[in-house]
Amino acid sequence: MDIVKIDTVFINDMQNLPRTSIILQNLINMMNELGLVTITEGVETQEQYRALAQMGCRMYQGYLFARPMPVEEFEGRFLDAPDAG
Repeated sequence: MDIVKIDTVFINDMQNLPRTSIILQNLINMMNELGLVTITEGVETQEQYRALAQMGCRMYQGYLFARPMPVEEFEGRFLDAPDAG
């Protein structure tokens, strides 16, 4: 196992339940110490993104970045783009 995915439920509860933020912080710390990557799903706001970044999370998934899209569109937007230099 190299990547631990944090479910949307935790992200949604982060603002309403202080315990959730404590759990997230410790989970992200533990994964970082073990050399594992955490990816959080369901990131929809800048506030959520900033809070997770402060906790040490470096990978995110959610509507803040892009809506779900067909593989071909993803490849066209992110893989087939010309190099900037």
